[in-house]
Parts: sequence; structure tokens; C-alpha cells
Amino acid sequence: MQKLIVSIFLVLLAVQLQAEEPKALALVVQATGKSEIVRAGKSVGVKVNELVKKGDLLRTLGDGTMSVQLSTGAIFRMAPGTEVILQDLVRDSTGFRVRLDVKRGSLASKLDKLGKSDAYVVSTPTAIAGVRGTEFLVEIAQAASTASSVLVNDGSVAVAGSEGAEEQVVPSGSKIVSDGKAMIQSLLDIHEKEKMRIFAELKNFQRANFETLVEQQRKNQEMMQQMRQQNSPLDQVQP
Repeated sequence: MQKLIVSIFLVLLAVQLQAEEPKALALVVQATGKSEIVRAGKSVGVKVNELVKKGDLLRTLGDGTMSVQLSTGAIFRMAPGTEVILQDLVRDSTGFRVRLDVKRGSLASKLDKLGKSDAYVVSTPTAIAGVRGTEFLVEIAQAASTASSVLVNDGSVAVAGSEGAEEQVVPSGSKIVSDGKAMIQSLLDIHEKEKMRIFAELKNFQRANFETLVEQQRKNQEMMQQMRQQNSPLDQVQP
């Protein structure tokens, strides 16, 4: 009898925790080389169709790359040597809010047209980019992360310095470099325009059946969690 009560308690606890947990709205749709997701201090191996959740730290190592699709319609790709935290990832009746904190490396974002209540923000140690367009690339200088660049391929991006530099709107075909205090805007050069080919590649990774994949992955994880709870040492207590 005691064994049955413990089992029921553990299942109910798992269900309660799942209900409180933020809804998973992101999925790994491409991964090469070595990369990892750090969740609650533990490293999770990355594979295609892996769920990504609010608060996760995503890291690409060596020659690793990773592309993540959101149910908001956005997709972003991390170049080798990039570290990103999904600081905010919410979708509800009012719209969606996404915030990506790029700690180092390079991140390319492609998203659909934003609604009035939507927010897609990418921050770095020296710049904060609020998206008004659809395709842009954020890069952090390797030398002590003293400068960040925002390159816009399509649409426009509003960029502010992390230490009070006045916001500037960067249009298509332009870039801005910020050290936090000052920002310099200019046109993309030939080399930088070549980098924009990444957005054509991102189209190949986008999943049309995204919602179905996310729901299936969520159900699989819930099932595995319940099985682990039922087979835990507490379940072996004898009456």
C-alpha cells in the first residue's frame, strides 16, 4: 500500500512540475560538430529535434554549428565558438517575446514580420538589438568582447549601446559597431555581404510541421520523466 501511495505521489509531483514549467517553444533543427545545451547546470547532448527551453545555455564548440527554430516563426543559427542564453521565450495570446543573450561568437537570425505586441531582442555585452526587420547577423569581437557588430540583410534593426549610447536604426545593407558607449554605422562591404548567404541556408532547415514535432518531443520527454520517477529508489520502499 505504501509503495502505491509513493508511486501516485511521484507521478502527481511530476505532473505539477510540468504544468509550472514554461512551455517549450524551440527545437534544434540542425547541428554539426560538437555542441551542447546546459540546463540547470547539467550538459545535455545536442541532436536534431532536441527541445530547447527558456533559460537554456546553448554552446557550439570547435567547428560545431547549431540552428534553432521557434514556434514564433523565427530561426537562428550559431556559428562555431558561439554561446547564447535563451533569456526569454514566451508565446501567448498577446504575442511573443524572445530575448537571446549572446555571450560570444556569431548569431544569424531570420524571422517573419513582427506584430505590434511581439518582441525579438538580441543582446551582447556592448549592444542591444531590437528587431524591426527579418534578417540580421550579430557578431562579437574576439578581443575581450570589446565590440559588437550588427549586420542587417533585410528589414531594419534598432540598436542601442549597453552603456547609454543613443539608439540608432540600422537599415538593410548596413551595419553598426558598438563598444557600449559609442556606435558607428556604415554600409556592408563585399566580405560582409558574402556572409549573408547564411540566410538562404536557413530556409533549408525550417520545418513546416514544427508544432507537431514539438508536441511529440514534449510527450516523449514527459513519458521518460514519469518512467524515471516510477523507477526511483523511493519507489522501492516496502510496506
